Amino acid sequence: MFIFEREISSLKRIVVIISFVFVLCTITAWSGGNTNSFRTTYSPPQEVFIRPGDTSKRFFGDLLVELILDTSGTYVNCKMYLSTQLVGVQTLTATDNKYKFDLQLAKYESAGKLTITLGQEPQISKVSGNFTYSVSSNNESFTFKGDLIAW
Repeated sequence: MFIFEREISSLKRIVVIISFVFVLCTITAWSGGNTNSFRTTYSPPQEVFIRPGDTSKRFFGDLLVELILDTSGTYVNCKMYLSTQLVGVQTLTATDNKYKFDLQLAKYESAGKLTITLGQEPQISKVSGNFTYSVSSNNESFTFKGDLIAW
């Protein structure tokens, strides 16, 4: 009986060692040990709530939307970039609350609108978007509908 228990114990050690080697190889492959392995990058969620005077940069494929909230919180300067090139600028205010755009730079494009909604305290003010944007890496177009910033 004692010999049988030693064999089971040895078998357990072998299984633990094989498992350890497997996990170690898997971690090495995921961390770039294999140069042909698939790599992903983590992008932290972008902050929606900002304070007056702050700037928000939102990336959508080939499109970068930069929103600069005035220190008074009454207007937002919008800058639109396609493939790092500035292609559109607009100020959103209570009286001029929509920015309709149809932007193109070579194979990069984006079309749609940004809208500002100003609320009285304690209501939330926000800039919303409804637009399409290109992604040159896979030659596709996607749609965004939602809030970009709020304060």
